[in-house]
Amino acid sequence: MPEWRANHEFIEAPALVLDKRVAEDHDSDGRLVYRPDVQIRYDADGMTRETWTYDIARAWESNKEDSQGLLEHVEPGHEYFCWYDPLNPDRAVIVRGYSWWFWLLLLVPSGFIVFGGLGLGITLWHWGKSEEYRAARGQLGKLDLFEEIAAAAKDFPAVPLATDTNNSPGTRLKYRLPIHTTQGWRLLATSVACLVWNGIVGMLIVLAIRNHWNGVGDWWLDLFVLPFAVAGGFLIYHLVRELLIATGVGPTLLEISDHPLSPGTTYELHVEQSGHLTMNSFDITLECEEVSTYRQGTDARIDRCCVYRQRLFHNEQFEIMPGEPYSAQCDLPVPAGAMHSFTADHNEVQWKLVVRGDAEGWPRFERRFPIVIYPPAAASLSPETTPEAERSELAR
Repeated sequence: MPEWRANHEFIEAPALVLDKRVAEDHDSDGRLVYRPDVQIRYDADGMTRETWTYDIARAWESNKEDSQGLLEHVEPGHEYFCWYDPLNPDRAVIVRGYSWWFWLLLLVPSGFIVFGGLGLGITLWHWGKSEEYRAARGQLGKLDLFEEIAAAAKDFPAVPLATDTNNSPGTRLKYRLPIHTTQGWRLLATSVACLVWNGIVGMLIVLAIRNHWNGVGDWWLDLFVLPFAVAGGFLIYHLVRELLIATGVGPTLLEISDHPLSPGTTYELHVEQSGHLTMNSFDITLECEEVSTYRQGTDARIDRCCVYRQRLFHNEQFEIMPGEPYSAQCDLPVPAGAMHSFTADHNEVQWKLVVRGDAEGWPRFERRFPIVIYPPAAASLSPETTPEAERSELAR
């Protein structure tokens, strides 16, 4: 801003006033307008300079008397101080300060800063909490939604608790299931890896090109860089793919009528898919995966095997419009002989609901929602069975 520069960056110098006047001109409507003008002589950068000036704004006024009043304290033949622009020494002023419009301009970015700061604070305060969660936490009548987990929890050894999956209420059904891996974290990790890897590869490529330009090309360096450049290209492709999914495919919300689940019971599911997409296919499946962790020499290896898959919902050839998410409901029958969720040091049995979509013009996407299935032992235990006997039976 010119007024800020005149007050902070212009250099002070003595100036001799040679003359003064009220300059006249016509505005766009043909009316006379006026401004004060003072002719000064000053030294800047080893040269003597002369110019007509007053302030940095050089604004025109419709009242001639106001401009004359501004010149009353200036007398030709007297010395005053002036301030000249170090970037353009021919530009100088004898009056500094700020106009009222300068402060008005500051209100514009200040407003954005204030409202943006408030919005950022609210976003950080609500980070990781859905609107339904906040609404339920603010009503005492709904607190039992978060306390019933502790009241109904079963002390099953090696069975994971459903605490992380039951902390968000749904809008249509009882619970909203959390997604296993959010798109944002995966996109962030891919971006960092792509930038770091290709930054290093880029420096090597620049070095190789410079060597060839100077006539001392090193073909061994070129061959060394080539596989790293190919890997960098693959990272760029993967990053573009993740960006396409993040920007083109909206969030997937999955709600369930109850949780944790029991074998031989049927539950309700409600799914919502946002975005602007032409879907070729859209599926929801119930899957069970066995995970084994073992050591081979000095390396730790993890094997995964999908041992059960059941399609719960399928639809194809439909369109999702912006602001109108696609929604559907289906049943979730848990097999009567299903193995319960299990976790140990080296083995796991993981149940999950998987939403897969194939949209025209976009990469295929997949969202996983972990669930917990409890063993049916609680329903079949006799009244005289003790907790210790239950633990022993489950352990066997």
